[in-house]
Amino acid sequence: MTSSELERIASDVRGDVVRMTAGLPPARIASALSAVDLFVALYWGVLNVDPVHLGALDRDRLIMADDRLVPAYYAVLARRGFFGRQNLWSWGKLGSLLQGLPDDRHTPGIDGPGGASSLSLALAYGMLRGNVRPVKVFCLVKAEEFQVETFWKTCQALGGAEKTPKILTVTENGAPRRTADELAQIGWATREIDGHDFEAMGRAFSSSAQSEVLFCRCRSGKGVSFLEQPGRFSEKPMSQLDREQAIGELEKRPSPPEEEISWTF
Repeated sequence: MTSSELERIASDVRGDVVRMTAGLPPARIASALSAVDLFVALYWGVLNVDPVHLGALDRDRLIMADDRLVPAYYAVLARRGFFGRQNLWSWGKLGSLLQGLPDDRHTPGIDGPGGASSLSLALAYGMLRGNVRPVKVFCLVKAEEFQVETFWKTCQALGGAEKTPKILTVTENGAPRRTADELAQIGWATREIDGHDFEAMGRAFSSSAQSEVLFCRCRSGKGVSFLEQPGRFSEKPMSQLDREQAIGELEKRPSPPEEEISWTF
């Protein structure tokens, strides 16, 4: 797919995120919007997944351990065809298909439970090591987890291993120098990429490099002008007027260029 086509999908996904998060404070919505391009790059350009064959042994996997990004994750899975979009509107409600944290026992397209990042990384590693097929496995965690002892010990245990999942993290400021240096000491390479550049993400996510942490620089509130402005947030839910403005901005898609090179990895 071309970058313009992926941008259109991302814009549609952001609209769904705004609609499904009506009761959340703007700061939470802005966090989810920041990661939409990352999920679109994975699910339309990199991951070998098929909503029709959920249990395929050769499918690629993503273990999601960043609860701030769950609305974007669900919205992408819905657009990708794992379940109907109507399920988004009941997100987090009692009996809903989509609970507050991902649950592989109830939600199609989820490969593992969301929760503690140390357990998620260990689970991702087990999925990779236990599969004789050449699959890709990613673990998406918060950047703050590198300061948590249990997660750090898991990184220490896996650093330099023959087969390791790629660790992804969403950050506005890239990789902290100290964190990158400390990761290098325990066998992990780090790389910073633009979390809104589909070609750059496609190349990085498809790389065969082992023991790698990708710090994805993502702009908070991406796609909605007033959510991209730091300091404008309150703890009150977004108003109906603001929500309509946000959806209106997202529906104004730029015209695609006359000619564009398609990319696949």
